[in-house]
Amino acid sequence: MFARVTIHKVKPGRMEEAKAQVLENTKQAKKEGFLVARYMMLSKTDPNRLTSVTVISDKAKYEKWAAAAMAKATVKDAPWASIDGDEYEAFDLMK
Repeated sequence: MFARVTIHKVKPGRMEEAKAQVLENTKQAKKEGFLVARYMMLSKTDPNRLTSVTVISDKAKYEKWAAAAMAKATVKDAPWASIDGDEYEAFDLMK
């Protein structure tokens, strides 16, 4: 299992559109069957920062989904100013 922490910088005035895109991407990820958990966090100090934490069970399925999600995220009229993040090995400490 691994996790992806993604820091999204949103273009000013486009946060609602950005949140809607994350929610739509999450619905698609659920259909693909690799999603263990997903969280969206909004910064309390930066109104244009949205961070997501995605916990994944199947890397191959995730990579296919991520490629499609990034294709949508990088079009000229997308709400994102930038997207950056990293992958982590994840351990379920609640079990």
